[in-house]
Amino acid sequence: MWTYSFSIFVRGYIAFSGLCVFFVSASLFGATGRGVIGYGTSLFAALGIFLSFNLGRAFLQAQIEDSKNRDALLFQCLSLNVFASLLTMGAGILYWQFSPSAQKILSSSEILGFSMTSFFCVWSHNGHLFYSSYLKTKVQDFLIFLTRTVVILFLTGLILFHSKTNLTTFIWAYALLLLGGTLLEMAVIQWISKAPIRFTMDLKSYGRLIQKTLWPHLDYIFFHIFPLLLMVLSAGFLSVSTLGKINFATQMINFIFLFSTTAHMRVNAYVANGGIQDKFNKFWKLMSLTALASLLSAVLLYFAIHFLPNIPMLKSFSGSSRLYLISLAALPGYILFQFFNPLWIEKGKLKSTVLLQGMNLLICLALSPFLLKHFGEQGYLMGFSLFYFNNIPLHLWLYRSVFGRQRELLKTE
Repeated sequence: MWTYSFSIFVRGYIAFSGLCVFFVSASLFGATGRGVIGYGTSLFAALGIFLSFNLGRAFLQAQIEDSKNRDALLFQCLSLNVFASLLTMGAGILYWQFSPSAQKILSSSEILGFSMTSFFCVWSHNGHLFYSSYLKTKVQDFLIFLTRTVVILFLTGLILFHSKTNLTTFIWAYALLLLGGTLLEMAVIQWISKAPIRFTMDLKSYGRLIQKTLWPHLDYIFFHIFPLLLMVLSAGFLSVSTLGKINFATQMINFIFLFSTTAHMRVNAYVANGGIQDKFNKFWKLMSLTALASLLSAVLLYFAIHFLPNIPMLKSFSGSSRLYLISLAALPGYILFQFFNPLWIEKGKLKSTVLLQGMNLLICLALSPFLLKHFGEQGYLMGFSLFYFNNIPLHLWLYRSVFGRQRELLKTE
């Protein structure tokens, strides 16, 4: 119980440190600076999701099939994780090289700084499963807590000493802190496992394992990659300062999303311990509490966002409260996904959700240029909200098809 509580605390601490990074960078560099940071992080985060190759889940699958060779496989997986990070780094720099809109926003020094976040972006999708396979998630949570504390101390130093740090230096410093934390986590799990260092690997075996974990990986990609792609796509339609205002609004809604992602961990625990079917009362109660907490937070944050631009350092974010209101339409669909997705996995409906989410992603990506061109910053939030809002009919249809059929079978019996 203590381990689970500490894990939830660390997730909240990550969100808190993220808000600290946001407000300090916003006060130092304004909406334009936040636009640069939002664009750069979105570019490498999107590539990191796609190129992570689901190595953590593949390793977990390999352990299930052959637990005796777990230690021997770990170093190979960590090596592939480094390769995926370097591939993400190269892909991001290559995209910048051939994209006029990316070059308009990021300088060569800035793109190199953001490229350092590639290791963090890939590891954030794989690392937890490596630690889970050794039942050492508490150790990883402590390392994450340590890294985020260093980040907060860095930000505190900038404020206390009235640092005149420029944007490029800030990007490099923050990226190197994340890189250091990632390398520390990788080194510690290698030390815990005492895995032999071997540079030979059976790529065919890993290819088969990755194929087995393809559907969960696609499910994760299709739901999480859209807002990142939307930010990258918007560079061709919106100014950098406008991207900063949008980043302000979406950061606030992401803070509210934290309630759902935390509850998602609990729902996964239901699935792992007997299934949700026997815990429906707890399931609905948890969903109701999450929705209520999200609603109250949404109201409080609206008033905070409405008055924040009155602070001289945040004047460039005026009008963000209107964008935030549009983004709130995403909240119901996001909550439904976090609660129902584990249920569909339990019911063997993962492929159905992947196909539906894939269609949703393609439709919203196709609509995005039209929305951005004709509605500007509001069009961005309309596309953002539409993607998540579409999850309402998607999951309600699945719920009816699964449980409606069960009720019909019970009646016939």
